[in-house]
Formats: sequence, structure tokens, C-alpha cells
Amino acid sequence: MRQVLTELGVEPIDPAQAAWVIARDIARQMIVGELRPENGARSLWGLWWSCDTAEEIGQMRKPLEAWDEVLPADRDDEAIRAQMRELAHGVLDAANTRLTKP
Repeated sequence: MRQVLTELGVEPIDPAQAAWVIARDIARQMIVGELRPENGARSLWGLWWSCDTAEEIGQMRKPLEAWDEVLPADRDDEAIRAQMRELAHGVLDAANTRLTKP
């Protein structure tokens, strides 16, 4: 794969950049409704360490805990999903910033 990228003149990205590319894609999908917020938030949380424990991803912990620790009959799913989507905007901004740095 590296040889193909080299032949195409494309520099391979490091693992931290790759994690941010994935985080950006997940956040975009959450925002536009292609990915359920609870699934996207869980995937972003899984990338937290790979994304240098970014605060923007760390903020997903609170709505994830509300989702996982409150019985479905007692939680406000739409409010939690809205919070997750809102936090996804911060993740998207953070990813764009980190991926455009030289």
C-alpha cells in the first residue's frame, strides 16, 4: 500500500491523523443523520485515545453515560441524541483543525 501511495505521489498519514480522519467522518455522518448519534458517539469514544484524548471527543462521555445508565423508559432519547449531534460539531471542527495543520 505504501508503494502505491508513493507512486501516486501521496504521502501516507500517521496513525493519529488516520484516527482524526475517521472521527471527522463519523461526526459528519452523525450531523447529517446518516449515523445514529448513539452509535456515532460510541465510535468516537472508542477513538478518544487515538485522537490524543481530545476534549471534544471526551465530552461524548456524559451523553453516552446517560444513554447507557438510564433505563430506556426513563430517558429522553431525542434530547440525548440532540446533545450528541451538537457535540459532533465540535469534533468535526477539531478534526478539521488538526488535519489542516502543516
